[in-house]
Amino acid sequence: MSSSRSIPAESTLPHLRSANADFVTPYLAVGGDLPVDNDEAVRDAADLIELGGVTHVLDVRQEAQEDLWGFTPEVTYRWAGIDDAGQRVPDAWFEDIVGWALDALAQPRSRLLTHCHMGINRGPSAGFAVLLG
Repeated sequence: MSSSRSIPAESTLPHLRSANADFVTPYLAVGGDLPVDNDEAVRDAADLIELGGVTHVLDVRQEAQEDLWGFTPEVTYRWAGIDDAGQRVPDAWFEDIVGWALDALAQPRSRLLTHCHMGINRGPSAGFAVLLG
């Protein structure tokens, strides 16, 4: 599977106000989870949807899931939790998430957020795997 999307200049990337995420391409953002405070979580989710145009969220945290996305029908949420313990990650896990992500990105005007807890290891690694897909 290979993405046919081109990557334009950085200046065309969406900029978010408050969400713990950054766009690395016009269709892919990587980052951390939503805040614990519900009002802040709603604000950041709106930031991702309204400014970022996020249509799909891939949550790779083993330790948690975000229930808020269930209340946002415009966003397709997928939890594919994996531990962040420095272990070797099975190829099958990457194949599964990349397949799902590329199917999501094949839809017109789709934008994907891959995220973990802090946006340092799992979320960016998942995003990188999507770019390689």
